[in-house]
Amino acid sequence: MVSILGVLALGVMVLCICLPFAATAIQLFRLVWFLTGEKKERDKRPRFTGLVLAMLFSSLAATEILHVEPFLSLRYLNPVPPEHRDAFVIGMLVLALVAWISGGLLWKIARRRPEG
Repeated sequence: MVSILGVLALGVMVLCICLPFAATAIQLFRLVWFLTGEKKERDKRPRFTGLVLAMLFSSLAATEILHVEPFLSLRYLNPVPPEHRDAFVIGMLVLALVAWISGGLLWKIARRRPEG
């Protein structure tokens, strides 16, 4: 029988994996709106740097959590020993979060103008 903490942990991991995919889909819709919308109504161009890296790392974490294709095939290519796969999943989720945060910060830092 699965404990409530196990179900909660699985739900959090699936959310961490699905969130970058959903955010990327939203950004793709924003990009289509940016390309096809009227100039007065559209917002600034969406950025994908952090989201794409977050999708990559969360997909690597998904190889251990989800047992569906293509993740099942990628699981067999993983060089990490089976006894260290839990640390691998946590590391990939942390890297996904860091990539998402730093991707947004990089654009803000690059767009700053010197004052004076």
